[in-house]
Amino acid sequence: MKLSLTSDELQLRTPLLTAHGKIEKREILVVTATQDNVSGSGEIAPLPGFGLESLKEASVSLQTWVKSGSFPSSPGAAGAASCAITQLKAALEGVSLDVFLSSRILSNRDLSVQSLIAAKSIGDVENMAQIAVANGHKAIKLKVGALSEISDIARITAARKTIPDEIHLRLDVNQGWNFSSAKRVLKAIGHLNIDYVEEPTTNLSDYKQLRSVSGVNLAADEHLSELNTAKNVIQSGLIQVAIIKPTVLGGPQAAYNLSKNAQELDIRCVVSSFIDGHVGLRAARDLALAIAPTETHGVGTGALFSDSMPSDVLPQHGFLRSPN
Repeated sequence: MKLSLTSDELQLRTPLLTAHGKIEKREILVVTATQDNVSGSGEIAPLPGFGLESLKEASVSLQTWVKSGSFPSSPGAAGAASCAITQLKAALEGVSLDVFLSSRILSNRDLSVQSLIAAKSIGDVENMAQIAVANGHKAIKLKVGALSEISDIARITAARKTIPDEIHLRLDVNQGWNFSSAKRVLKAIGHLNIDYVEEPTTNLSDYKQLRSVSGVNLAADEHLSELNTAKNVIQSGLIQVAIIKPTVLGGPQAAYNLSKNAQELDIRCVVSSFIDGHVGLRAARDLALAIAPTETHGVGTGALFSDSMPSDVLPQHGFLRSPN
């Protein structure tokens, strides 16, 4: 098996404001494993606040693997390496990654993807929500937690009033609220038909009470930033939705296994991008098809980049149209 490592940098069209800070670009490492003239690739692009090593640390770890064959020990690099190997195995069998993982051939591999909104003003939220609906998205994820409670409540209310009832509205707090803020905001929006709220606070122990006061489904994302920890969170009974990111969970095979365990406990699994490049997006898309092909997933973020991206990772009328 031959290994190679490349790097890339992608610019976002508009900076993405989160509770962990502003994202303006993505610096990406891609590792490729080749055997018998077929290849598989994996990607790592660390984000601050999500528990991964730095880009420099990931680079050193992957370079060591390429040069000496010593499998990466740092989590993001290990996830990228595992993805490359799993993709290679699928390619050697002549099947797509979703078929390799699930042993199921889908007649329709089009995947519904959500639209991501991180606008600060009510007017911008309303405008972007209208565009998302017009573009065929069945779910909208609104970034909150980086501004004031008043702003969050106003923008959430505006988004819900702008979109039809059948369109899911999801909130991503990125742990930006403390318990008191979360309680107040969730009480204020509990009647607004919210699909789920990701990471309202840093403390998972808050979730039981927050759900009891609001009735809103709660999702773990940052709390699933390491595989062993993620297994404990899945077993805790404190979440209703698991946000699955294959890079941070040890690659697509480990993420698939974790997701199946979650589904056995009636936990919904939504695969999400790490604001990835096309290699990461393709792996996440195929993982989503393997886990929950009828769910609306968070892997449509290719449209956020100003750089050119392959057509199969760009949403078309709310779907990724993956090749058969």
